[in-house]
Order: sequence, then structure tokens, then C-alpha cells
Amino acid sequence: MKNKKILLLWYQQDDNFGDILLYNTTKEHLETLGYCVEAHEVGDSEIKIAKHANQCGFMIFAGGGIVEKFVPPVIQNIKQLLCMLQVPYGVIGLGIGTFDYRRYAEMFSIWVNQAEFFFVRDTETRDYLNRVSNSIKVIFSGDVVFANRMFIRVACSGNGTGLNLRDIPYTDIQGDFNWNLLNKAISEAKCNILIPDCNNQIVHLLGTFDNLTDLENYKVLSPEKKIERVIWTIQKCSVIVAMRFHVVLVAALYGIIPIPILYCPKVRYLAEQLGIMELAIELGEWEKIPEKVELAKRNKDRFLKELRRNIIILRRNVQDMYKSIMDDLEKLSYDVEFQKTIKDEFERDANKV
Repeated sequence: MKNKKILLLWYQQDDNFGDILLYNTTKEHLETLGYCVEAHEVGDSEIKIAKHANQCGFMIFAGGGIVEKFVPPVIQNIKQLLCMLQVPYGVIGLGIGTFDYRRYAEMFSIWVNQAEFFFVRDTETRDYLNRVSNSIKVIFSGDVVFANRMFIRVACSGNGTGLNLRDIPYTDIQGDFNWNLLNKAISEAKCNILIPDCNNQIVHLLGTFDNLTDLENYKVLSPEKKIERVIWTIQKCSVIVAMRFHVVLVAALYGIIPIPILYCPKVRYLAEQLGIMELAIELGEWEKIPEKVELAKRNKDRFLKELRRNIIILRRNVQDMYKSIMDDLEKLSYDVEFQKTIKDEFERDANKV
């Protein structure tokens, strides 16, 4: 690729632990091979994104749940984007929600078919996008963080019982926390390490946590320092009850047994991939926390063996994905004829208005 600059699109708001890890993982892989990486907020307008991308040689949607109940304008307006975009793009590590996306089917189809490559982190996303795009282009690999070199050949010896909560995203559909039941459950489970997050959930927790005073300045830390703090806190645990997708994932990579709270489909898919659905808790079933913590501790060796087996497979999948996209970056093509057709259609639609 002549222009060695690559633009990564990702959600940059709220210093989300997982989003930063997604970005850092791909950035590190690209920089190792001599590419210069720039970043852009994926929720920005297609006009601003295209302008920035055209200063680079390639654009990558850098993974994560960028399509949930909300679909970013850059995807909603994919035809307009392609009218302006002068460089190819690819998608990695994507996971989508389970909402009604029928109104976006045409946009998704174009998004898939015009990508140089399209990798996703679960088979449900793969099957849905291949179906709406009438293709077999979408490939399941896994979440990109499985290939983060920070977590290779590491092990932890912490003995705390961790808790990680996030806000429930769609309380109109799912309801909200029952704090009385939750506090009772985490007290019975002897949760004593609170895993930091980018929201205000700690103000609702009445239990005593060994590290609560350490978290008072968490929100004023830089994004990189926040990552360090989260990882340092995870390493103090042997078991973690967790809502956040990437807290579950990173705990597993460190050999710490996660007990996933299935607040959304992506966490369920991850629990299935890791082979720990036996430990999973449905949203609101807080009374099951103590028994799941006890189950994890009583069968530690069995669960760790299952985690290691599945992580090897997922890590290999994602490493293969990176190798594939690196090869593709050196032999890029772009469907100029299709771009011209899209531009003509868009101009005709505009003239009708």
C-alpha cells in the first residue's frame, strides 16, 4: 500500500475499557508492520469520516458493538459515504445486536459487499450479515482482543472475588437493578474487589470493598491509565462476577474465572465461546451470584482447563484474521465502477427531491 496511513473507526466516548483495548490491539499490529495509525470517532458524520479517510490509504472499522439499537450515520448513509470515499475499507471484530434491522438491510448489504474484508466476533453476526447481503463474505474470527500481545503467556495468583457492573442500557426493555437483592447477593458471595468502570454504579453499592478508596480518582485518569487500573484490579481476583464483555474476556485471558451476567446477546455469545455458560447469570437473577461463585471456586481446575482450550482456538482464529488482513493491505483493490453507480443513484435520488 503506497499510503501507509490507516484510519481506525471506533467509539471513543466515555473511555470505555473494551473500546480502548480494541483500538490499541489493532493499532499495535498495524504499527508493527510499519503503518501509521490515525483514529476517528465512528459516530461522526459520513462527510467528516470520508474527508479524514481520504487522507489515508485505508480505513478499518475497528470492531466492537458499533451496531446495537443505534446504527451510526456512517453506516446508515453508506451510499453517501461511498460517493465521497476514495480509499478501500475493511471491518474486523464486529458484533451486532438482536434488534429489528430490516430498515437497514440494504445499507448492511452494501457495507458488506464493498468491504475488502469483513470479520466478526460471533457466528450470529456472521449468519445475519451474510443472509442480508446474499454473500459468504462475512467471516467469524473472534474479538480482536484475543490477539492482544499484552495477555499472552500471563497468569495471575490473586484470591479476591471481583464484581464488575455497568448501567443496564435499555431499561425500558430490560428493567433496572434491584439494588436490595444485588447488595444482599454480593455480600453473601463475599465480593471484595470492585472492578472500575466508566459509570456511576459504585454509588449504589452498599457492600464493603477492599479497593473502594482506590477508585475515587478513577474518572480523572487518562484512558491509558484507566486500562492499567482495570487490569491491575482484575489481577487481584480469582473469580469475577462481570457484566462488561471485555472484563469477562480479559479475566479469562488471565486465567481468572469469569461469571458472566448476560445483560445482552454479545456477553452470551462470549460465554458460549469460552465454554462457561454453566456459570452465567441471566440479568436480574442476582440471587444466583453466591451459588455461581461457589461453583467456580469448587471446580476451579475444570473451568480453567475449559477456558484455556477455547482461548487457544479463539486466539488462533484472530491471529489468522490479522495475518489475512495484513496480506490484503498489500494488494488492495477498489470497485470504482460500483462507486460510480452508487454516486449516480444518489445524485438521481437527490434530483428527485
